Amino acid sequence: HETLGVVLMDQNKDLDQAEAEIRRALELSKQQGGVEDVRLFTSLARVQVLRGDKKAARGSIRRVEAKIAELTEFERKELEEVKKSAAR
Repeated sequence: HETLGVVLMDQNKDLDQAEAEIRRALELSKQQGGVEDVRLFTSLARVQVLRGDKKAARGSIRRVEAKIAELTEFERKELEEVKKSAAR
C-alpha cells in the first residue's frame, strides 16, 4: 500500500488515492506490529503538501518528530524537506 501510494504521489497522479493507500499502510503496520511505522507519516505529509493541505501535513510531521530517533539520516533529510514545503 505504501509503495502504491508513493508511486501515485511521485507521478502526481491521483493524490487522494495516494493518501488513502498510505493511510492503509499505516493501519496495516499498526495491526501487524502493534505500532505505526513512523516513516509512513513522512510519506503522508508529502502527499498532504502536494494536495495543498499544509495544516494536515504539519500534524503528520509532528508525529514523526516525536519519534525522530527511529529515522535514518536519509529519512531525516526527507523529513526536513517536507517540513520546508509545509511551512511555505
